[in-house]
Amino acid sequence: MTTQLRHETCAVCATPHLERNNFYFGKSMTVRDFFAEQRYFNQKRWLLNRSVFGSGVAHGLGVRPDGTRIWVDPGLALDCCGREILICDPECLDLPTIDPAVESAERRPAPPPTAAQQAPSQQAQQVEGDQDAVESRLRRVRYLLCARYEECLTEPTRIPSPTCDVEHEHNRIRDGYTLTLERSDLDTGEVPQFDGHLQTLRCNHHDEHCASGRLHDQLGEHLASVDLDCSSTCCVPLAVVVGEYDDDGSPVRVTDDPIQADDAPRLVYRNPLLFDLVESYHGDLPRIHHVSWPHDKTPQRISWNDFKELIDWRDAGVPGGPQVCFDRRMDDATLDWHSFQVAVITRQRGTGYGHRWLVPGTVNTNYDAATGCSTATFVAEKDWLEDEMEGHSELRYGAHVEITLRGSLILDSEGRALDGDAIDWPSGNGTPGGDFVSALAVEERP
Repeated sequence: MTTQLRHETCAVCATPHLERNNFYFGKSMTVRDFFAEQRYFNQKRWLLNRSVFGSGVAHGLGVRPDGTRIWVDPGLALDCCGREILICDPECLDLPTIDPAVESAERRPAPPPTAAQQAPSQQAQQVEGDQDAVESRLRRVRYLLCARYEECLTEPTRIPSPTCDVEHEHNRIRDGYTLTLERSDLDTGEVPQFDGHLQTLRCNHHDEHCASGRLHDQLGEHLASVDLDCSSTCCVPLAVVVGEYDDDGSPVRVTDDPIQADDAPRLVYRNPLLFDLVESYHGDLPRIHHVSWPHDKTPQRISWNDFKELIDWRDAGVPGGPQVCFDRRMDDATLDWHSFQVAVITRQRGTGYGHRWLVPGTVNTNYDAATGCSTATFVAEKDWLEDEMEGHSELRYGAHVEITLRGSLILDSEGRALDGDAIDWPSGNGTPGGDFVSALAVEERP
């Protein structure tokens, strides 16, 4: 035997003081004291739940149609008061009957005939036509499937009263729930809306009503205006389902394609879920995990001979040069002289002005199926090597060399931009794009 308890309001200051017992030797504990002990921890937990996590489905609680029934899978949800709705076993709801005389329901239009319905057989056409006529007569009613927190008293027991009469009480308070199907607006196709959603902060900045300032400030203004009291409704929307009815109001079935709505199901954005959302938006971005030259956050000083060995491939007889290793297969078409650049910066003698010259060359790519990684090698043109690495080139006095990979121009085989910011190994800061820039200070030619 159970007895339902009434809900209380859950505004921020619905409980103006969070008080707990102060225990001392000889204290007389009454029912009021024990309830205060429970209330203190419950109210604080619920306040944190609704303020930090919000309301919605934490996990599970999938909805499946089955004839004229709707099945709800086990799971956990938080209502707008922060109370936990725990469903440990599959639950089943039946479509209610409707009164065709008073119910206003939309009718599903007959689908247009398909090629199969225009078969040569007159008998097949007649059967299919009858089926379409039956389906066109079905009434469609839209419901919002709600989960609500309920408390109930259990384990009734007999206790003596001060007047010597025998009275009944209950030994336990059980956290429970109810699942209900509630009618939504059939004319507009909208489901009941629930306060507390953070609306998008993007808007046209030419609009005089558009919010301005930092995103942090806009979020602060929103949080200052949010009212956490949801005494009007404690429904956690799980799904919008559509039931089909015969002319006499008898349920026929729940459609296999429930109408989607922004508020059904509402989700609790836990940290793992937020991480998955960011991951699904950006994807697993390609990164640089190795280069063939000294790299750090500050320019690296190298000798002329080391620089010659890095960029001058003529002695080896095999085209080569600065090489970059990516952690996956890259789109070779996006690796060229525009996206992989080697620049030489020299200082003009006398004036001190700096000149930045892009080294002409090509980019050779290779994919290693064994490791699943791609490499890109910048190969300087032979004519440039002959002109600049020998004779009276300005390079003989030393120079600064910048090697740049433009992340927004380099894509992997699935079209994701290189996360190239040279912060650490592997490269990147979790955002697609960003340039990988490496600086070398080359000493004078001996």
